[in-house]
Amino acid sequence: MKELREIDPYAFTVTPYSAIAKEKMILTAENGEGESNPMTVSWGGFCVLFGEPTVLYAVRPERFTYSFCESGNRISLCFLRPEYEKILAYCGSHSGREGAKISRAGLHPFALPCGGIGYEEAKLIVSGEKCCSVPLQEESFPGREILEKWYAKDGYHTLYFATVKGIFEVV
Repeated sequence: MKELREIDPYAFTVTPYSAIAKEKMILTAENGEGESNPMTVSWGGFCVLFGEPTVLYAVRPERFTYSFCESGNRISLCFLRPEYEKILAYCGSHSGREGAKISRAGLHPFALPCGGIGYEEAKLIVSGEKCCSVPLQEESFPGREILEKWYAKDGYHTLYFATVKGIFEVV
């Protein structure tokens, strides 16, 4: 296992738009029964909510990971090193319903000291505990443009917020 260097959330510096939208991240949700599922996500953010450093991530009900997000509270967001682009592609195009997604993707998981799952392929890991969720609905949108572009065929995302429990650089 690689060494972890913990980063104070208030000293954390990342370019969020580039890191999330361009590099993407692996969201791993745990269901509270010892099972987990990773998926590639490119929608999310960093904020302060309820007085705590918090991460935001969005998952559609059609995704296998959705049931893990609903039934469990622990998540991790892993930003992978550039040479693992194929893992991101795999986790974004294959379902955990097919089984053994972590090993088939080529990920090497380990337990984080604050709880949650990290991967040796990551360069940065954010571990969190769900504090609330907000399902989007048609009424959530003031105009039709977003609905027509992003929700023409699939269900609306649920926005999840997780209090940050640890941020780690993998060295």
